[in-house]
Amino acid sequence: MFKACSNGTGGGYKQHQAGVRVPLSRSGEAPEPPANGEVVTGAIVGKVAVWSNVVDSLQVLLAGRFTALLHFNELDGKTEEERAERLFFLEVGESVSVQVLQAQGVAGGRQYIFLSERALTNSKLIEELRGTTVDSLVVELTDSGVVVSIGEGLRGFLHVTKMAGGTPAERSARLTSLRTGDKLTVTVASVKRVRRAHGRHKQKDRLSISLCER
Repeated sequence: MFKACSNGTGGGYKQHQAGVRVPLSRSGEAPEPPANGEVVTGAIVGKVAVWSNVVDSLQVLLAGRFTALLHFNELDGKTEEERAERLFFLEVGESVSVQVLQAQGVAGGRQYIFLSERALTNSKLIEELRGTTVDSLVVELTDSGVVVSIGEGLRGFLHVTKMAGGTPAERSARLTSLRTGDKLTVTVASVKRVRRAHGRHKQKDRLSISLCER
């Protein structure tokens, strides 16, 4: 996999603790961090090693006071290698638009804020895809339907009950007739963002796309 920079090279990156102490405002109260799901723009202020011995995250300054973490797996990119490459080429001082995955406070006034560029991109994509009719290619056959590619690295599932046919028997026959490589015209019935835990403080973001042929 493309490695951005190991510890001890490229400017002396070091292990970093994700929590940041939030200064009190003039009123004596700590300012509110951005809420979960909020879309924000921040400035990159550093590259750090958080969950490994190589640089794997960006430090992003939000609203001039909150330091948040953007793991490379939450950057835009279709593959892990593309996301690692994006991490490498992003420079300190650049701005990034992101979505807040998790913002929470703990004892001692320390805030933990985790960001995602992919989640923001997927949110926009969900709005664009829902209800559209697209050409697709069958890439996998199952007992209950087919997995199809709809372009841009996206896949969706076409259940047998959503296939062309006036009766269950006709739809079942339609499923049986399909082969890998067949082309189908389908409508995107629903798109959901699914997040799965993947190690400490890390989650993988993917789209669950349901299709309809009839």
